[in-house]
Amino acid sequence: MKVRTKFTLWISLAALSTATVFSLFVYLELVAEPIKLIDRELAEVAGTVFSSIDFSQAGLTTRTLVHDDQHLERYWLKILDSKGQIIFASPLSQKFEIPLPPNREAFFLKKIIPPSSLWIDPQDAGEMKDITDDTVRFRVKVLIRKHAEDSYTVLIAKPLLFLDLELRELLTRLITGIFATIILIFLMGYFLAGKILQPLTTINQKIREIRENSLNRRIPLGSGRDELYILAHSLNTMFDRLQHSFSRQKEFIGNAAHELKSPLTILMLGHEEMLGHEEMLANRLAEPIRSELEKQLNT
Repeated sequence: MKVRTKFTLWISLAALSTATVFSLFVYLELVAEPIKLIDRELAEVAGTVFSSIDFSQAGLTTRTLVHDDQHLERYWLKILDSKGQIIFASPLSQKFEIPLPPNREAFFLKKIIPPSSLWIDPQDAGEMKDITDDTVRFRVKVLIRKHAEDSYTVLIAKPLLFLDLELRELLTRLITGIFATIILIFLMGYFLAGKILQPLTTINQKIREIRENSLNRRIPLGSGRDELYILAHSLNTMFDRLQHSFSRQKEFIGNAAHELKSPLTILMLGHEEMLGHEEMLANRLAEPIRSELEKQLNT
């Protein structure tokens, strides 16, 4: 794998990690903030309803409100006395039950209920086509209220139908944005890696041009004293040593050839002189000796 590709992949991986962590942080913050507002809303609604209950109806198990709350149909609400008897219930609470949890002030609960049975804001009616599941998530809050000397438990819940829909859309957009950002960073990283590594390509090309007959060439040094400048300077220093060693080698070979020239010439002259005297080679060993001398002269 090329350095350019490795550099691009590492940059993309770092960008993906950073974008994922940042998006996760943003998503969790965007999820937590509406839940805080909903908890505050539930506490306010529960307090308003509880303060509107007519406690003057003595002997009645179920109480009514002094003033009818038109917005009460949006919430699941039950108020229980200290004996666990229901003294007030909203219309939505009659469609399904939410158990009273022990030692829990607020929690999430999923119920399978047709969204059409819930109160839908007319402004959100157009988004009903995007809801394809009957599983509805509720935010449930438990509060304790007192009246006179009695203690009452208020169990109130709100459906998070459209909030979950918006959160899913937000999550989809974040994931799409992350992938789009990674693709953009990958392309930019590949381009920038090519720009950064271009001097290395130039250095490699110059090194290939330097041969034994062109050892005097050197790699041009850049203007900036960065790592590439140090690399080019080190390579030029190495070529200086190579050129010096090559020159010394040529000088040694020349001197050795000169020193060996005179003895070889004398030896060759001796061979020629021996071959010139035919009478000295008239015996039976003359022909092998002559062949050997001629062979040495022709070498």
